Parts: sequence; structure tokens; C-alpha cells
Amino acid sequence: MSYRSRIITVVLVLLCAQLAHANVPSSITVQGRLTDGTGTPLPAGSKDFSFRIFTSPGGGSQIWPSVGAETQSISTDADGLWTAPVGAVVPLPDSVFNQTVRWLEITVDDGINPVTTLPRVLFRTGPYAHRVSTVDGATGGEISSKVSIGALHTNTGEQAFVAGHLNAVTGDYSVVGGGRYNYVYADYATIAGGGAVSKSDSNHASGYNSTISGGQGHLATNTGAVIGGGEHNTVEGRHGVVGGGFNNSAADDYATVPGGRENQATGRNSVVGGGAYSYATGPGTTVSGGDSNSAGGTFSVVGGGDNNTASSSWSTISGGERNSTDQWYSTVGGGTNNEATGTSATVAGGESNVASSSETTVGGGQSNSATVSGCTIAGGRNNEAGALSATVGGGDDNVADGLYATIPGGQNNLADGAGAFAAGRNAHALHNGSFVWNSDAFNVLASTAANQFLIPSDGGVGIGTNNPQGGLHVTSGPNNNGLYITAGGRDVVWPNGQNFQFGQWDGTTFSERARFNGGGYLGINTTNATNVLTLPNFANSGGRGLANSWDTYSSRRWKHDIRPITDALETVKQLQGVHYKHNSDNTDDIGLIAEDVGAVLPQLVQFEDNGVDARSLDYARLVAVLIEAVKEQNARIDQLTQQVEQLTQ
Repeated sequence: MSYRSRIITVVLVLLCAQLAHANVPSSITVQGRLTDGTGTPLPAGSKDFSFRIFTSPGGGSQIWPSVGAETQSISTDADGLWTAPVGAVVPLPDSVFNQTVRWLEITVDDGINPVTTLPRVLFRTGPYAHRVSTVDGATGGEISSKVSIGALHTNTGEQAFVAGHLNAVTGDYSVVGGGRYNYVYADYATIAGGGAVSKSDSNHASGYNSTISGGQGHLATNTGAVIGGGEHNTVEGRHGVVGGGFNNSAADDYATVPGGRENQATGRNSVVGGGAYSYATGPGTTVSGGDSNSAGGTFSVVGGGDNNTASSSWSTISGGERNSTDQWYSTVGGGTNNEATGTSATVAGGESNVASSSETTVGGGQSNSATVSGCTIAGGRNNEAGALSATVGGGDDNVADGLYATIPGGQNNLADGAGAFAAGRNAHALHNGSFVWNSDAFNVLASTAANQFLIPSDGGVGIGTNNPQGGLHVTSGPNNNGLYITAGGRDVVWPNGQNFQFGQWDGTTFSERARFNGGGYLGINTTNATNVLTLPNFANSGGRGLANSWDTYSSRRWKHDIRPITDALETVKQLQGVHYKHNSDNTDDIGLIAEDVGAVLPQLVQFEDNGVDARSLDYARLVAVLIEAVKEQNARIDQLTQQVEQLTQ
């Protein structure tokens, strides 16, 4: 005997529908009627039922249970009717019904007749599953179509979501999370909420994948545009961002305005961090904040402040007020009314300073001007650096107009020559290489030729001392080699505080020519001066002196006990003039032997300390002896002449 099953209905039954917030049951009530081949109900009693769910009416994939079948013992009545809770033994998750076509397969075993598998039955929606008035405690599940929550919406996008009031969605997969008068026109675009009382202040997301988080009056018009909130903000560039604030605009691709008021980022990758009325108009430009600032050059930056303008590429203004840069890599650190108008020029701060040429720098101060390439003014007031690499360290009313000229500070100084240096007050270094330091508040000290070194010495110049006793006072310490003065290749050296040495320096070796020692003696071509003036014992020019005349002190005022020289002729007769050769160079010479003269006229000879060896002979004083000897000889000649005349009469 074969079965014929009349499945009357397959319905979903809420087991506890009368309970508020009840969970959805995990089983489905299935009812049917079992008859034999003639339509006669099978005998009443318990029978074994097996249940499976497939994806098609024949064959297909079994999706529940994952293995085997759910088996239940079900009783039929006298009319063959039966009821079974499918899923009562093996839980029936809602994921089984994530597709619209599911087929139920039933197998019956009454223990008498062969096991029979009935034709599969298609699950169909119950009448009241078309609409749900309320949803309480729902978990899991999936909504596979568009959703509109609230009244008077327009929702024409595929799988779009709309909530709130009077909102419109026309893009596929787009969202309006709530609010009023919000309009989404592009696919994957989102308005999370916000909106306005009137339609004139509505939000509009018309860019693909654009987002408006809240607020009112916003326009997100390009791909990936984002507006976080605020009021009347606009993003027109791809992936541009306005975080909030009022009436801000990100008008180019990847531009960003986090907040503030009336700010505009109109360059690609530009940023206005906040503040008000600021503009980042060049690619990659940044205005961090402040009021009425503008960054117009490529990658230029304004850090903050008020009314600052960075109008050239890679220029920077850190802050301050009414500052400007208009050349590449120029910088203003802060302050007010400063201008960096040369390439790589810098004004660190201060007021009304100008760096107007390439690589010029003004560190600060007021009304300073660096106008030629490479020149620097560190600070001060009313200073000017007007030549290549000229420098003014500070002070007041100083002018460095010479190439590489320097003024460290002071007042009313002028460095006009190349490499000139002027310091103090009213110092004018007018010539190349001149050095002028002046401390006079009223009188100018000015150079008159190149390479001069001028300083006032009214109070004395002290080197090694703080108490100069004259115009120049030099004191050498114990570890100091003293004073070196070089002029025209010849040096005067005071190496140890005891001797002055005069000589020649060739850059490596010093050749001494004269020495003035601590005893007050001057030696020429000798290092051992034993007299006020000493020359060496050389026969050649190294030991000779040359002069037009030699004056000797000889006034009666300085003499006493004056007596005539007597026996002069006899004295001269004891002296012997000799020929000789010098030991130093073997040259021939004539003269006297000092030791011999010392035996006759000791007053004319200087001896060594041993009293034996003569050191020198005063030839000049021999004149007095020779005069008297001549006079004595002349007297004798006169006497002999008279005698001869008497004899001849």
C-alpha cells in the first residue's frame, strides 16, 4: 500500500505571540493528512517522521540539518491528520531562510508499510508576514531592500535607507539617518542627520560616497567629500573635508578645513586649520588658524596670527600680524609688518623689518633693512645691510654698505669699505679692510686709507693690563711670548718680557738682526750687547758702522779736575801700530792691540771681568794724546830750527 500525503499548509506560528517582546520561535509548525492510495486515512497512531530542507524541489543542496535529518515521533488521528513542530529537535536558525526559495522534504515510517518520502513542499510566506507593525527585541536577520522610516520621504535608490522627516534619497545604497530636508543624490552617499526647519537650509550630498554628519545648509558635491557638521559648509573637491564651523569651503581635491568661520581651502591638498576669513589657495598650502591669513604659493604655510600673506612657493609665516613673504623659501617668524621678499630671505620677528634679497636675514628689532644677497642684521633699530654678505649685529642707525663689511652694534657707525669693520659710536670705516672703533658720542673717527686700524687712545690701550699707563701699554704674562709687530716683512719681537728683538720673518724662521736687552743695551747683529750700543767683532759689514758724523759729549759743564796731557810724545812712542788678520773671516786690517794700549793708556781700554783680556779700545780718545804729542814734537822742531838758524849766521 502506498501513501498519498495531502499537505494542507505550512505556516510559521509564534508560539507565545501573546507575550510582549517575545523571541521569535526557532521551529515551524507543519500540518498535513496521511491517506493510502484510495484516499482512505491511515490508521491512527504514532509514526516516525523525518524532516530535511533543500534548495530545490529535486536534488539541490541540503541546508538543514547539516547532517542527517530531524526525526520525530508524530501521532495521526482517525482522519489521518498530524501536526509537527519542525525544528523542535534540531534548532532551526533564521540563516536557513536567507534566500527566498526553500523546500521541505518529509519521510514517513509507520513500521508496517515501506518507508515513504513525500514530494517536497515549497515554503511560502504567511499572510501576516507581509507587514510588521512593531518590532521588539529583534536580533539578527537581514533586510534586503530599501528602508524608509518616517513620513513624506522620497526613496528611489536601490537598498537605500531613509529616516527622519521630508528627506530624499535617489542614490543607490545611500543613507539619510534622520533629520529634516536632507537630500542624497549619489550612490553610497550619507547624511547622518541634521537638516533644517526650512528647505532653504537643507543639506545636499551629491558626490559619490560623500558624507554629511549633521548640521544644516551643507553641500558635499564631489566623490568622497565629508562635512562633519556646523552650518553652511561646502566641499567641492574629491575627498575634501570640512569638519565643522560656519560657511567654510574645501574647494579642491583633498582640501581640508577642520573648522572655524568663513575659511576657504581652494588648492589641492590645502588646509585651513581654523580661525576665520583665511585662505589656502595654492597646492599643498596650509593656514593653521588665526584671522584673515592667506597662503597662496605652492606648499606655503601661515601658522596663525592676523592678516599675514605667504604668496610664494615654500614660503612660511609662523604667526604675528600683517607680515608677508613673496619669494621662494622666504620666512617670517612672527612680529608685525615684516617683509621677506627675497628668495630664502628670513625675518625672524620684530616690527617693520625687510629682508629684500636672496639669503638675507633680519633677526628682529625694528625698521631694519637687509637689501643685498647674503647680508644679515641680527636686531636693533634703523640698521641697514646693503652689500654682499654685509653684517650688522644690532644697535641703532648703523649702515654696512661694503662687501663683507661688519658692524657688531653701537650707534651711527658706517662700514663702507670691502671687509671693513666699524664698532662703537660714530666709527666710519670708509676704506677696504679698515678697522675703526670709536667711543665718542659726538666726534667721528674715520679711516683715511685702506687696511687702517684705528682706535681712540685717550684712556690708553692696554694689552695684558687693565690699567694702561700710556697710549699703548703692553704687559706679557709668564707663559706669553710677548709682543710681535710686523711691518713690511720685518718683525719686532718681545718674546719673554725682557728683550726686544729686531729681525726678519720669512713665514717659518725668524732671523734676528738687533736686540735691545733688559739692561738697556742695544746690540746690532749680536745677541750679547755689553754696552749701550754694541756691534759684533766682524771685519765685514756685519760689524761696521757708517755715519756722516759722530758727536761725543765733551762740554766743560760736565767735566772737572781738568789737566793737560803731559809726556804725550813719550806715550805715543810706547804704542805700536800693527798689521793683522781677523779670526772671523781672515781679512787684513791695521790697528792697535788693546792689551798693549791698556798697559800705556788704561783709560782707553775696556777689559773683560777677568781683567786680563781686553774687550775694546776707544780709538777716538787717542786723538787727544796724538794732538799733544804733535804739539810736543812741533815745539822740539821749532827749537831745533832756531838752533840751525843761529849756526848758519
